Amino acid sequence: MVVSQDGDSYKATLNAVAEEEIEAGDEFVVETEAAIQQVEVTSIELGPERRTEHATMDEVETVWTRVVDNVGVNITIHPKEGDGRNEQSRSTKAFLPGDFEFVVGKTYEFGDDEFEVQSLQLRDAVADDYRHKKLDHEGDLAFAKDIKRVFGRDEKTSAWSAW
Repeated sequence: MVVSQDGDSYKATLNAVAEEEIEAGDEFVVETEAAIQQVEVTSIELGPERRTEHATMDEVETVWTRVVDNVGVNITIHPKEGDGRNEQSRSTKAFLPGDFEFVVGKTYEFGDDEFEVQSLQLRDAVADDYRHKKLDHEGDLAFAKDIKRVFGRDEKTSAWSAW
């Protein structure tokens, strides 16, 4: 099994019964010498260049997973005022529990950043679960582990300055 977290990956051993079924999206706990982590199956490899979404464990060569109990969430913050051009926006990352809820229209504060969520871009693998790939209606909610990027409007400053 391969476990990925925020750009880093490592191998771990998965003990499972040969007849047990596994599929992309399944979540379970992995215990290693370094940590105990909750992971989500992202892909199942049956052999070289052979991936599937569902299999029994006796068919599986490698299970690809990602850590979902603590995740890094990419956030783009647009200035309070302005025309929204890219050079006026900035990006940051928040490290949060995977079940942390982001709600469109709600204001969040992480460190020096305070912003109102305008939209949530979801990971491709979970978009069907939410029925949309992008959530942008007041009250729409998604878990941090399912979010590709949060887009927000700055609540503190009107413009960015390098000076």
